[in-house]
Amino acid sequence: MPRMSPWRMVVEALNAESIDRVFGLPGNPIHLVDDLHRHSDIRNILARHEHSGVSLAYAYARITGRPAVCYGNPGPGITNMATALLEANSASLPVIALTNGVPMNTDGMGAFQELDSVSLMRPVTKWATRIVSAETTPWVMQRAFSVAKNGRPGAVFVDLPSDIALQSCPMPAYKRSLERHRSRPDSKSVAEAADRIRQAKQPIIICGSGAVSS
Repeated sequence: MPRMSPWRMVVEALNAESIDRVFGLPGNPIHLVDDLHRHSDIRNILARHEHSGVSLAYAYARITGRPAVCYGNPGPGITNMATALLEANSASLPVIALTNGVPMNTDGMGAFQELDSVSLMRPVTKWATRIVSAETTPWVMQRAFSVAKNGRPGAVFVDLPSDIALQSCPMPAYKRSLERHRSRPDSKSVAEAADRIRQAKQPIIICGSGAVSS
């Protein structure tokens, strides 16, 4: 297995998941930006604020129906993302947010911009997690995409501590997440619904994001 850093594996995951662009504000995730340019053709669309980066991903997911990826900085950069991630999650949009967290080896020591980001993001996302060891990066990324796409789609938050991000270890080849499973009504129900619509004089159909994504 080739040795690589977690951020390099993140880029491998984005390539495998057919992500063609990411949205964000460069800063501490500089290693992500470097690896994007060195190891992929993914477009890096810059934002002036972390909230704007998530909002761009929100719009992309809404228009295309595909997972969208954004990234941001630690501390206040993460709090800037929370409101837009709540909106994406409420709208059932598969938005995946990546951030560079403070070092794990300084947890609880009052490090610069220290924040319990996972606890902050749990109420506003479908899944929030922290990569606690470099070798788990492929699994975390695969699960992030799977959770974001399947069931009721929603926002996912992944925090990569800066000390873990600087490590290098053998990484297995990334396995693309399963495609979204969709439930289908039986043909009789569809025929009955179509018949009622045909008979209606002024039909009105009210549907939300779930109906659109179905």
